[in-house]
Amino acid sequence: MNTNLRSLSLAVGLVSVALYVICYLFLAVLPGPTIRFFSAILHEDMAVIHPFLNWSTFLTGLAFWFLGPALYVALVGWVLQLFEAR
Repeated sequence: MNTNLRSLSLAVGLVSVALYVICYLFLAVLPGPTIRFFSAILHEDMAVIHPFLNWSTFLTGLAFWFLGPALYVALVGWVLQLFEAR
């Protein structure tokens, strides 16, 4: 399996960022229904959490949700290529 890890990492990072932006927009536009939805999905009372929606949290989230998954995919792909070479 010969994959381009840079392209794969970039694709995973961009998909993660797109999902983050969608969730953030739902939370900004419809906070009540969004919190109830995630409470049902996570089986946890999310109503006690008060989301802080500002540019700082948005940009921090963008960086985290791009770099985290992209670096994870790059690391897993690198490890797999090491094992494949043996």
